[in-house]
Amino acid sequence: MKKIFKILLITVGTLLGLVLVIFLVCFQKLDDTPLEQTAHFKKWQEIKTAFKSNAIESQSSIKVAWAKVNITPPQPIALAGYGKRQGKSYDKVQDSVYVRVVAIEHASQSTFLLSADMLIVPPNVTKLFYANLNKIGIDSSQVHISAIHSHNSIGTWGSSLTGELFAGKYNPEMEITLAAKFTEAVLAAKEDLMEGSISYGEINDIFDIRNRLGEVPNPEVDPEIRALTFNRTDGKKAILVTYGAHSTVMDSKNISLSRDYSGMLVDSLEHHNYEFAMYMAGAVGSMGPVENGKDDFEELKHQSGGVFSHITDILWQPVFNEKKIVESYLLPLPLREPNPKIFKNWGLRPWMFKKFFGDYPVNVKATRIGNVILIGMPCDFSGEMMNELDDYAKSKGYNLIVTSFNGGYMGYVTDEKRFDEDLYESTTMAWYGNQNGVYFSQVVKDLVDKIGE
Repeated sequence: MKKIFKILLITVGTLLGLVLVIFLVCFQKLDDTPLEQTAHFKKWQEIKTAFKSNAIESQSSIKVAWAKVNITPPQPIALAGYGKRQGKSYDKVQDSVYVRVVAIEHASQSTFLLSADMLIVPPNVTKLFYANLNKIGIDSSQVHISAIHSHNSIGTWGSSLTGELFAGKYNPEMEITLAAKFTEAVLAAKEDLMEGSISYGEINDIFDIRNRLGEVPNPEVDPEIRALTFNRTDGKKAILVTYGAHSTVMDSKNISLSRDYSGMLVDSLEHHNYEFAMYMAGAVGSMGPVENGKDDFEELKHQSGGVFSHITDILWQPVFNEKKIVESYLLPLPLREPNPKIFKNWGLRPWMFKKFFGDYPVNVKATRIGNVILIGMPCDFSGEMMNELDDYAKSKGYNLIVTSFNGGYMGYVTDEKRFDEDLYESTTMAWYGNQNGVYFSQVVKDLVDKIGE
């Protein structure tokens, strides 16, 4: 009996030891080093210090153009957006999906604003797209990338395990096709440039946006619709709209290919007011739509109609004074090692994260168009941080637009007060640990400062 008991003790001890070893191999404590002492923050200080403006201040004319290219597959493929769909293909095309581009040229410098009717612009697609641009003499820094963030758009582009979870079985042909279509849209816009003007406008829409991170006292929202209009001497005009409400009106049970409410909004703008319309997801990380209606279609009409009605009330102001400035930058964005939270104070080790999620460099995009600065982030950027940043930019004489999904992706960036909350955004999708809300906010402020020098 004693021998059996001894064997059991040894077996249990061995198993417990094995479990402990596996735990320590796969998990580590979350890094709580103060932000100012971290290697990535110090590296950003070096990048910021070395930053030099390439702006050309000139009275020369502005040229603008726009184009779109259909990226709807010839047959149904997996939808991207909700993991619980388990790679299901769409059953019908409710909306065709496109990549849209606005081109701006000033003093021999060209800038392209690109938005894809997709969940995100995947890093592997971005890499191929940049390679295509390089072959035709366009630098990656000239393109400001975003997406509408529809959770009912095309998938099969994710080459990692997580990419396949959210976007269905990976098909390498899809990333090649998308990169080619993006390039086609850029070239089409570039070839149609004509003299024109650009204006900026913003308006609060508190009725079509909500803070989706749970009940808290006085939850912050980012209610501003921020928009640019482009008017050409041939009488044609276009609009770029950004807003913070997630494009998640259509739920996971709906497997139609769709651009969600942002697509219906674009269609309304093109039907009533503009030759061309384009939408970019703003600071969507903590913001949701107001879903009012008896079914998805009614909710789409309510959401898009509400935003549309506010856009028609915007008062537009020119973005340029007598001397015009257009400048565009793509800067590396250092991050701490990935350490997504699994338990309180514990997260996956970096090698485990990279195995499941992939390993891609990330950047921050900065584009200045007169008194408007667009910052493109590689994440779902939280709208809870926008009021402070908006006020900061305005104190420097700029209108600020922050867009998400700039062609890289590193999860959600939420306000620091949310990090210890048990939320999808601050746990499952907070891939790079804590203090990122403070860090990314500082990056935005630094760019506003440096571009304004």
